[in-house]
Amino acid sequence: MQIVQVIYDFSDLVLEHYQQRRHEHLIAIEATANQIEGHLTEWKRRLETRLREKLAPWEEKGIPPDFVSIAGQSRLEKPLNKLLAWWSDPDAPHGLSSKFLSHLADCANLNSLRRDLENNERQEVYSEKSIDDHSRLEPDLLIRTKHSVLLLENKLRSGESGDQFSKYLDELTNNWSGEREWKAILCAPDDRKPPKGWHKTITHSQIAGILRELSQDGMALS
Repeated sequence: MQIVQVIYDFSDLVLEHYQQRRHEHLIAIEATANQIEGHLTEWKRRLETRLREKLAPWEEKGIPPDFVSIAGQSRLEKPLNKLLAWWSDPDAPHGLSSKFLSHLADCANLNSLRRDLENNERQEVYSEKSIDDHSRLEPDLLIRTKHSVLLLENKLRSGESGDQFSKYLDELTNNWSGEREWKAILCAPDDRKPPKGWHKTITHSQIAGILRELSQDGMALS
C-alpha cells in the first residue's frame, strides 16, 4: 500500500508540475499576443496616417482628367483604337497582350482564341490598316491566330456608315477567317443590339474594367 501511495503522490506532483508549466505557457502566449497586438495597432496607425497624407492632395484637387480628354480626343474613335491595338500587340513593352486578348476572348466567347494564347500561338494584329490588297477595308481591330479570328468594330459616338458592318462581315467570313473559328463583336458605349450577323456587343465600361485589371497586373510586375 505504501508503494501505491507513493505512486499516487508522485502522479499528483507530476500533474501539478504539468499544470503549472501549462499555466506559465499560457501566460507567456497571452503576453506575446498582447505585444503583437500593440505592434500591429501602432503599424495600422502609421499606415493610416501615411495613406491620409497621400490621399490629401487628391481630395483637395480631385482626380486629374485623362490625357485623351485633355487633348480634345475624347469624342474620337481613333485614340481608343490605338489603345486597343497597343494592348493587343505581342511586342509592346507591357508584356500583357495575351492577358488582354484572353479577356476579350472570354467576352466574345471565343474559346479557340484563348486556347491559342495559352499555347503561345503568336497573334496577328490589324488596326486601321488593310489586311489584304483587294478589300481595302481597315477594321478597328482584328486579331488572328492559328485557329481563331476576332473582329472588333469600335463605335464611340457614331453609327453605321452605309453597309459598313455587312462589308466587314463578308470579308471576315469569305477571306479573313479561312477555316478558323471567328467572332464579330461591336464595341460601344452602351449595350446596344449588335448588327445583323454579328455575335454580340461589349461596352466601353467592360473594356475599361479589363484595362484597370491589366494596369494593376503591370504594376505588380514592375
